[in-house]
Amino acid sequence: PLWFTFSLLVFESVYLVFRLTTQFFGGTPRRYPLPSDRQILLFIIGIGVFTFLFRQWQPLTHGVYHLRLGYFPLYVCAFMFGVMARRSDWFANLSVAQANRWFYVSLAAIALMPVVMALNEMQGGDPYTFWGGLTWQCYAYAAWEPILFVGINMKLIVLFRDRFNVSTPLTRRMAKSSYTAYILHAFFIAVPTYLFTFFSLGRIPEIILMWPVAVIPCFLFADAIRRLPLLNRIL
Repeated sequence: PLWFTFSLLVFESVYLVFRLTTQFFGGTPRRYPLPSDRQILLFIIGIGVFTFLFRQWQPLTHGVYHLRLGYFPLYVCAFMFGVMARRSDWFANLSVAQANRWFYVSLAAIALMPVVMALNEMQGGDPYTFWGGLTWQCYAYAAWEPILFVGINMKLIVLFRDRFNVSTPLTRRMAKSSYTAYILHAFFIAVPTYLFTFFSLGRIPEIILMWPVAVIPCFLFADAIRRLPLLNRIL
């Protein structure tokens, strides 16, 4: 799971070099206005086309050190948008109406995907046509991802900003330990998941049981680890 943490460290290192370089030449960070619906639509179309072309070189069947580079065009854009959003107060200025519009678009895209998969089945049913190659399926999947990225993230931002922007001493402590828990969680989840294979409990009961036997101990251990000397400066 740490491929994601590794990727973020690479992104942050590149961004650090960029900031140091621009500061050396006298540049200052810019603030950008909140994107309009037209700009968002152009982004979705543009990143969909670029991802489709990129996957001709790096299809999703290929990986480099556990990194599926075919997903990275959107990952890089998401990181860049996060930087601009924080600097330009997009999170505070994003309207509920705009978020809802794009959320409904993402729901429509989700509902349409079974139709796309059915059409693919009619043409042979090869799932790898979605992952790369000069096929309409590859472009459909490449265009589908940024729609969900925009719509779902917008909705989550306004939902948690307006409805769940509260904290308690417990949640603040868990939040501080979340990065460490992410690093360690595989060790706590792998064993219970393996043991569950010997019992026919069903997915939902297994997920419920995972909280007391894996998730809670993981956060408790993470909270203790991040407080250790030296680690408390990193984690």
